[in-house]
Amino acid sequence: MVRQEIGHNWDVHFREFNIGRTGIRSIIIFADGLSDKDIIDKHIMTSLMVDFSAEYKQVLPYIKGSISKEFIKNEVLSISEVEEVGSIKELASKVLTGSTALLIDGSVDALILGTTKLKTRTVEEPVSEALVRGPQIGFTESLVDNTSFLRSMVKLKVYR
Repeated sequence: MVRQEIGHNWDVHFREFNIGRTGIRSIIIFADGLSDKDIIDKHIMTSLMVDFSAEYKQVLPYIKGSISKEFIKNEVLSISEVEEVGSIKELASKVLTGSTALLIDGSVDALILGTTKLKTRTVEEPVSEALVRGPQIGFTESLVDNTSFLRSMVKLKVYR
């Protein structure tokens, strides 16, 4: 359902994995070029894929097949911005503006993680092409950078 709401965007990635050694399936969703991959790799993926089951058993009663979102937010993730969202539209809007969504199997809400990293540059008129009408923007970077630049300039709204 999330894939349908976000649409078939080539720059939106879905990464499935198991949390620690719990066997609980999870997925992160992020937009390439808008999200900081270093933060995702070092502070989200590494934190969630390490075996923390011993610590979890000490803090909360361990229930096979489920895990506490509060434990994930407060004990596992080493990232400062974490919020919960309950609607798919809000999740899609956050992902398409640079945040990373974490969905945990068995959980109703998603965690939105602050991973926004926008490349900034000044908007300049293209020197090789003169435009009479329309935007005076030249695209000189890679496709990923240009797409993230457009997404950051246009306030995206998800309609349905």
